[in-house]
Amino acid sequence: MSSDDIVNHGACVSMSNVPLAQRIYPSCLHSVAALFIIIYVDNNALRYNCDELVEQFEASIAGDARIQLHRDGNLEWFLSVRYSFDMTTGAIGCNQETYIDRLSRKYELDQCNATKLPMNPGTDLALVPLPAKPNKRCVLAYSALIGELLFIAINPALQISYAVSCLTRYIVASTPAHLEVAKQVFCYLRGVKGDMIRWCARDVSSTHAVTEVYGYANISFTDDSTNRKSTLAYFLRLC
Repeated sequence: MSSDDIVNHGACVSMSNVPLAQRIYPSCLHSVAALFIIIYVDNNALRYNCDELVEQFEASIAGDARIQLHRDGNLEWFLSVRYSFDMTTGAIGCNQETYIDRLSRKYELDQCNATKLPMNPGTDLALVPLPAKPNKRCVLAYSALIGELLFIAINPALQISYAVSCLTRYIVASTPAHLEVAKQVFCYLRGVKGDMIRWCARDVSSTHAVTEVYGYANISFTDDSTNRKSTLAYFLRLC
């Protein structure tokens, strides 16, 4: 962390309230006191439901004396992702609508029609002829757009991950045809830019045991026509 670190306040109220006399921490209404520390280079934030935990954290940072930590208000924006909080249910939602709008103007795609899929079924980028000497301007434009798509894919638009993964294979040898496929992914995003990823523990139930890790995986059947390899996807969940 650096001197640019910030502390942002927020409360989660998805659990049942605990009577004051039974609380370990007076400010925490819930049976579990939580402090989440979010760190990305010098962009940092906290989410918590217990003031005492934050005060302990701040005291430990101050005692170390190497970092100046300042509270900077509620956590609404973090790395171009906008977050919303329902203080009644404890639900958290996020999207990158504003970021996608800004990129639409940057790449002059703000007038494109939204597509239903990030990539057309049956699209095989390996069939696109590659030039002996790639066009530097095309490669530069393509790599910039793919970088933007990668950033969106790891945030609220996970559904474009496969298409973006395929497109990244041609960063150094892209053609106008590859660029058009990448633009289609972006046109798809324009149609779903307002959709939010939403987390709310109160609205779900789980049959899994607490503290255990559960894994899920799926794999294609030799979908990469160039080397006959398969695409693997996996998901890990810690309850």
